[in-house]
Amino acid sequence: MRQMVKNPLLTHSHLPLFLLAGTMIGYALATFILNRILSDRVMRGLISVSAYQNQLSRLVSAAGLAASVLLFGLAVWCVVQSRGISRAAFILTALASCGPLMVAQASRLLFQVLGLPTMGAGSVLAATFAALVFTLPMTIAFILLASSRSNPRPGRWIALVSALVTLAALVYPIYITVLALLITPGAPGLGPKMTASGYLLYLRFALPGLGLLLLALVSVRQKRTTRAETP
Repeated sequence: MRQMVKNPLLTHSHLPLFLLAGTMIGYALATFILNRILSDRVMRGLISVSAYQNQLSRLVSAAGLAASVLLFGLAVWCVVQSRGISRAAFILTALASCGPLMVAQASRLLFQVLGLPTMGAGSVLAATFAALVFTLPMTIAFILLASSRSNPRPGRWIALVSALVTLAALVYPIYITVLALLITPGAPGLGPKMTASGYLLYLRFALPGLGLLLLALVSVRQKRTTRAETP
């Protein structure tokens, strides 16, 4: 039986893939740190809650726009350098690049531009939509990479785990929000779960970035192995 040839994810330089992963992780860390700094200022009475919300919205909008532009450009760079299933995965990554921008713009898009009803839970619907825009394409992209027989086995396992973790980072906050709003509102045990859910909102960008970083390392190793075996 003919053995499937293992190929790296990118045909030339892996720099765009490393930068793509770094941008996702960096955006998650930046927005988390900004939120913690502004929250600390509110707790110390330096700014009001409304000022906190306005400043955070402006900063997240600016960071989201910059991150989305970078992610799209780097994903397109990866598309150009890839082929087969890997190219399809990076096309999906390019589609997911508007995820950071949607974090701040989802409410405006859904309820002002499209005119959808809020149904009393506008912020929840907007957060869910923003999460879906990024997480769903990334989950499918990881599944494609995990199913590609041309990828090295370690890379396929990393892609599979990344798909499961990325999907969990989407489903868990939605589950906790439904519990808090509809099923058991005001339950004392929801406090720690809501806190964990809030952290996962940031991890939904960092976890796929970490998965891509590990995939890039495996792909670089495969590229070196292929070169060494080539006479």
